[in-house]
Amino acid sequence: YRSPLLFLLFICLLSCCSSADVYHIDGYIDCADDGDTVTILHLDNDNSHESLSQAIVKDGKFYFNGIVNGCVIANIHVCARGKEICSTFFIEKGKIELHVAESSIKATGTPFNELYNIIEDSITYYTGCLEEIEDICCHEVPDSGLLAQLG
Repeated sequence: YRSPLLFLLFICLLSCCSSADVYHIDGYIDCADDGDTVTILHLDNDNSHESLSQAIVKDGKFYFNGIVNGCVIANIHVCARGKEICSTFFIEKGKIELHVAESSIKATGTPFNELYNIIEDSITYYTGCLEEIEDICCHEVPDSGLLAQLG
């Protein structure tokens, strides 16, 4: 009678422990040499940074694994070929892919990172639209005499 109950309790405990929020980060970088570093920093509420982990680039790849409680806002800091590249992303349960290029870093694969990409892409698009409008509005219109007639 006790044995099946203890076994059931053990299975419940095991399932609770194994459902931890595990994350895996696979990083791909085409602008780094073997031995360059990638650091993940945790962003605190007061904008201070705490180093969570560091990886070394090998064959254009780097990896991070860990356990996260919920979702954490983080910065990735890449020191490659004498340049520094930084970006914000979210550490959350699941497989995250970080794609690092010379001037950008994009995180994909998890819900918050996908949503962040949509928001960031929208901001970039609308910023471009506003710049085009500004260019159109701020260029001098050739004087055809029409403005003098209106004024």
